[in-house]
Amino acid sequence: MPKNKRRHWTQEEISLLRAEYADAPTGAIARRLGRTERAVYSQANDMGLGKSPTHLARMRAEAAERVRVAGEKTRFSSGHASWNRGLRGLHLGGKETRFAPGHRPAQWVPVGTEVIDKDGYRKRKVRDDTPPGESRRNWMFCHVLAWEAENGPAPPGHCVVFRNGDRADIRIENLELIDRAERLRRNSIHRYPEAVKELIWARHRLKRAIRKREQRDEKQHDGRQEPPDRDHGAGKGWRDGTR
Repeated sequence: MPKNKRRHWTQEEISLLRAEYADAPTGAIARRLGRTERAVYSQANDMGLGKSPTHLARMRAEAAERVRVAGEKTRFSSGHASWNRGLRGLHLGGKETRFAPGHRPAQWVPVGTEVIDKDGYRKRKVRDDTPPGESRRNWMFCHVLAWEAENGPAPPGHCVVFRNGDRADIRIENLELIDRAERLRRNSIHRYPEAVKELIWARHRLKRAIRKREQRDEKQHDGRQEPPDRDHGAGKGWRDGTR
């Protein structure tokens, strides 16, 4: 399909464009020349022509007037009454499925209920008035309640523990109060006999050696070489507490 030949600008057309482009609408010039507005804009740009400040101001005023007229149909007139005047809230149905005042969720249980949590501790519900999202404060551990019933509230920084380690045995003679430091010591490696501690250290050394060997094999597989392990004191930190 043959392409349309480009229509060259004559000297007369160029003279008319130069004389009228600054203050005349581009559409009017295009109609006089029998060209598209795009062609007129392109030629004016090539010639370095532009619209005068007066013409630009007039164009802005005309555009603003068009917007004003077009928006009159959608503006609220003086004294307009909105569709929701006098209504309190927006009700779009669903009243049948809303929670009524005082509604209790399906998992609600009364005060005094006792349960066993995932860690094996027995808990009792002692209140039912905490704010939403803080329901865990409604519960207390039964062994703590038993100790405090005998001795009063536990002081800050202390906790009640089981002497024999049985979390189901909440007899008062099986409960004792210790501070956080003592609890940490009891739960650390130092609570075990020396023979058991040595086995734990040996296990740490073995796991560390296996891990280093696996890392070295991976690097050699990738074409990288690693110097042999010279850490003959591996695991020392586990024994002297420096690690």
